[in-house]
Amino acid sequence: MSDSLIIARADHGRLMGRDTGVVWVVMISDFQCPYCKQWHDAVLESVKRDYVKSGRVRLAYLHLPLAQHKFSRAEAEASMCASVQNKFWPFAAGLFQRQGDLEKVSTVQPLLDSLARSLSLDMDQFARCQKRQAIRALVESDAQQAGRAGVRSTPSFLIGDFLVQGAVPYPDFRKAIDTALVLAKKAKKGAVR
Repeated sequence: MSDSLIIARADHGRLMGRDTGVVWVVMISDFQCPYCKQWHDAVLESVKRDYVKSGRVRLAYLHLPLAQHKFSRAEAEASMCASVQNKFWPFAAGLFQRQGDLEKVSTVQPLLDSLARSLSLDMDQFARCQKRQAIRALVESDAQQAGRAGVRSTPSFLIGDFLVQGAVPYPDFRKAIDTALVLAKKAKKGAVR
């Protein structure tokens, strides 16, 4: 598989929602960040239920592996390899679910492989993918994009034109999305005139 095809598949696999979504919610996260896990566990399903499934919002995941988390870059790269096989979101959920297991290990690869097997990934393809420079470059590009957007901590979210930082509870997160949807609707009406 060519690098351009790997990148295209990996990039597409971390998107959620229909093309009709008028607002993007970009989650900037680190799989070892406890606050990212907190947001993932407490808020993500509600966002999917109330906004993504209705077609109003599209969701994307951007990696910002923080230096203090020794396995976060390897996890980010492995998640993109799962994304190549269209399993980004279940792989991400598994990484957050197993976050506590990382305190007891000296290497992360067995956990990544176990999770990949549990999702029935093609293990040869998964292993080859993790060695690709294109995947490393994709994760590095994510971190650079986050930096250009002014993001320095995780979790952070780009909701339309707003930057929301921290593990924001759902009622506050919902207000940010609703505001972005109203602004997008107004902008669309102004463009039609």
